[in-house]
Amino acid sequence: MKKLFKKTLLFLSFAVLLFIFDSNSNAASAEELNIATFNIFSKGPNSTGMSDSRLNSIRNLIRNENLDFIGLQEVDNNNTSKRNIGKNLLSQISDSKTIFPYQIYGQTLEINGGQYGNGMLTKNRVRGELVKYLPKEAGAEQRSYQRVVLEKNGYFVAVYNTHLSHENSDLRKTQIDTLVKLMNNDPIPNKILMGDFNVSSTNELVTFENNGYKIVKDQNNKFINTFPTNKTTKKPLDFIIVSKNINILNAETKGTYEHSDHHILKAKIKLSERGDSNLRFENNGQIMFTSDKNGYLIRAEEYNDNSKRLHAWEYYPDAVYGKHGNQIKYIFDIGSYGNVTNASRRIQGTKTIDRRYTYYPNAKYGIHGTKIKSSLPN
Repeated sequence: MKKLFKKTLLFLSFAVLLFIFDSNSNAASAEELNIATFNIFSKGPNSTGMSDSRLNSIRNLIRNENLDFIGLQEVDNNNTSKRNIGKNLLSQISDSKTIFPYQIYGQTLEINGGQYGNGMLTKNRVRGELVKYLPKEAGAEQRSYQRVVLEKNGYFVAVYNTHLSHENSDLRKTQIDTLVKLMNNDPIPNKILMGDFNVSSTNELVTFENNGYKIVKDQNNKFINTFPTNKTTKKPLDFIIVSKNINILNAETKGTYEHSDHHILKAKIKLSERGDSNLRFENNGQIMFTSDKNGYLIRAEEYNDNSKRLHAWEYYPDAVYGKHGNQIKYIFDIGSYGNVTNASRRIQGTKTIDRRYTYYPNAKYGIHGTKIKSSLPN
């Protein structure tokens, strides 16, 4: 009887150990991220711009939030307008990379010799990036979105950062429909959209929920007011929207009018899918190949150890990995500031180049088609 009791006790102890090990294993199979979106109000009160004191307060605010990444809107970059003469706001907010090692700028407009647009700061490795224009109508300001692929501990996430039009809801609906379609077709399962949506009503966001996306809300499942910071009556303008496989743990706002006319919207989320099934890596992980949902290659991008992109390749339809060498359509050379400098086009099924392109300054990959300086046969 004693022997039976000892065997039973040993078996139960072993089972408990297995349970504990399995529970810890499952806990480790998810990755938590602290993320945020913030319109930094580059224009400033009465168009006074980004003063040094306000810039410093924004930097300190973001530093204290321990964020994995943050999407910023209204970001001036080295333009000579009176409001922000020659300031690279993305770099200055990041404090020369001491807070966020990686800075990704998404130009929307050229203003006075510089740029204006969106930006992303991240502690996580950059695995892909592009900028694209959103639909616009005559007389409306051009808008764009960034798509940045980030990796943390083997978990991949496609992050979209945008600032939608303020002119009218019909135009915003077209832009929202565009973003929903892009996200639905994105081969990476973990998807996050953030930014200033400029909505007049949260009903404008119903398309996201109808497509299975989750909108970050407060603990009472209410939309979170983010604008304006200097008034008692506020409304929700800034949002974080995630794919249904991402868990939203909590959310809050931070900041005052000292920082911006918008609050920072911050959320803690949990990823449960690694999301690398449509990605392949070569050259010690420095070249990333992205496939569509059918497994055909879309593009490849090469990054150095500092997550600076060096080259990009785009493929003809139905390009199969392993046989893709003769299916390259375009090869892009990308300079130190992330802009396309030169490109070449190949004839399908060969390595023969039939056309070469050069670009004007600030030709950001994704919107480079509007910045072609010369296009000559080889």
